Amino acid sequence: MIKAEKKILLAFAILYLLFAFFKTDMRIRYIAPIIPPLVILATYGLHQISTFVAGNFSLPVRRFMTVSLLAAAAFMIGMNGAYVWGQFNYVHPMSYLSGRLDRDAYIQRYRPEYTAVKYANKNLSNRT
Repeated sequence: MIKAEKKILLAFAILYLLFAFFKTDMRIRYIAPIIPPLVILATYGLHQISTFVAGNFSLPVRRFMTVSLLAAAAFMIGMNGAYVWGQFNYVHPMSYLSGRLDRDAYIQRYRPEYTAVKYANKNLSNRT
């Protein structure tokens, strides 16, 4: 039963990725729906690897492979944490959330053309 579910999740992830890739510009918001199925499949994969190692190797080799698997997982989580930390330091969301910066000043920090666009939107007529 789980085999069919894995195939369904994999088919969804591949087809959705291909659809997003060929339909529009590649953006994370277009491929974000495939993240949960890929996480589930990765968890199944890690479980299969640990089951295979536990059943086919001697104790010292099992320990080494288990530690290697955990180290690889910790490394990947660490890389994700470093990325999130870097984004948090770049965006500085607390300055906006705490009220130190208003909306216009926050947007202006990352979009230098914001003042010109705001002025144009305010002073141009709404004719089409």
